[in-house]
Amino acid sequence: MLAASVPDAPRWVPVRRIVFSGIVFVLGLLPCLWTGWILWGAPIGDLTATRSALAARDYTALWAAGRVAASGTVAVLADPVSFTAYLRDIFGPGIPDQIWPYPPPILILARPLAALPLVTGFILYVALGVAALLLALRCSTLSGLQKAAVLFSPAVAVNALTGQTGALISALLLGGLLLIERRPILAGALLGALVIKPQFAILVPIGLIAGRYWKVLASSCASGIVLALSSLILFGVTPWVEFFLGQKAVSAYVGAPWQSDPAQSLFTSVFMVARSLGANLSCAYAAQALVTAGCGYAVSRLWQMPDLPNNFRTVATLSLTLLAAPWVHTYDMPALAVAVVMLLPAEPGWRRSALAFAWLWPGLSQLCSIPPTIAVLSVGSVVWLACQVRPPSLRASP
Repeated sequence: MLAASVPDAPRWVPVRRIVFSGIVFVLGLLPCLWTGWILWGAPIGDLTATRSALAARDYTALWAAGRVAASGTVAVLADPVSFTAYLRDIFGPGIPDQIWPYPPPILILARPLAALPLVTGFILYVALGVAALLLALRCSTLSGLQKAAVLFSPAVAVNALTGQTGALISALLLGGLLLIERRPILAGALLGALVIKPQFAILVPIGLIAGRYWKVLASSCASGIVLALSSLILFGVTPWVEFFLGQKAVSAYVGAPWQSDPAQSLFTSVFMVARSLGANLSCAYAAQALVTAGCGYAVSRLWQMPDLPNNFRTVATLSLTLLAAPWVHTYDMPALAVAVVMLLPAEPGWRRSALAFAWLWPGLSQLCSIPPTIAVLSVGSVVWLACQVRPPSLRASP
């Protein structure tokens, strides 16, 4: 995709590049394969919860939320104690503590999945996320090998292992950005669907307004409103009331002392970096706000450049979104894998190593703790490279 900005490469590929790519690929996926074996296949004794519920991880909470929505007892979702008790009643006392931080439109996805057996729904859910990402990639000009590098990336594998929405969210964001020029109404519909995880839509209206894409903006607003109203019609007003009441529990979880929960080390936001370095809540929020504002400014400048091709704008916006979001996790990194693969042909020398590490580290996080500082610096390096890339026509201009 971005390869158009560099001279034509020779058709033969140096052996050392093949070896380097192979080593990175193996190092990235082996930890995920090992984790998958531990979760689903390795003999484990003395389990106090259903094995499949533990292995499906976050999908188990989504599946249970769908059951709660179907039963009309959505108040359970706002209270971590009640929601955890609900899960333990179904799967056993070994289920870890859970919170439900998601807005009601995501229940539109959870409700039909809850009608399926847990494992069947999990497989379908993972497959749909990967299929959505593939469809979004088909809107690009990436080669088949480049698309495979995204679909078989450690980030997509980690998302599948955790039963999360990272692949789906990346598909919505990528597809929406790529289709802005060709299919503005569809692009807006995809971007509006980010209402299921609104932290990844923070920069979207800024870019659309800066670029004067009024039709896309209107379509995205309509899409978000339709999903919100649909959840209101299907599940009533209670989920919305409980969602806002439940933010106290989310704030308490986010604001807990550093490493009071092992999962904190898997967050990759500037906020959590500040917390890991000893900052109090006020300083951590201020640091995140400054970075988010900076990302918004960068997006507005990029989208105001009329001669900047949409491909360049897309890769920059993808990576900036991951830096701007206050709640972002290793399972949200499929978008980072997309940005890395889009950038790689345009980057020479040592920059390829930085991109290789960005592609690699989500998988390594399954075996060893990657400090949030390292993860965020890696995302930041991709942001920097994305904002440096320019097509030849712009580089030649005075």
